[in-house]
Amino acid sequence: GCISTFGTGELVFIRSIMDKNVYLNILKNNLLKSATKMGIQTTFKYYQGNDSKHKAWIVQEYLLYHYPKLLQPPP
Repeated sequence: GCISTFGTGELVFIRSIMDKNVYLNILKNNLLKSATKMGIQTTFKYYQGNDSKHKAWIVQEYLLYHYPKLLQPPP
C-alpha cells in the first residue's frame, strides 16, 4: 500500500516472498491506480527505500521510463 497527504492508495496482499519480480508487478498494476485514486497522477514523486528489490535493475529501468520523478534515498 501507499500513503500521502492526499489519502491512501491501493492495498496489495502478498502471498509469497516478495522479490524484484513481485515488486515490479505491484508497481505495474497499482502505482498509477493509487496516484489516480488520490488525484495526483500527474504531479506525484515516487520514493522507495534501499532494499535490494527496490534497487534491482529491472525495477530501476521500469521506473526510469514510466515514473521519472523517482526520489532516490541517501546511500
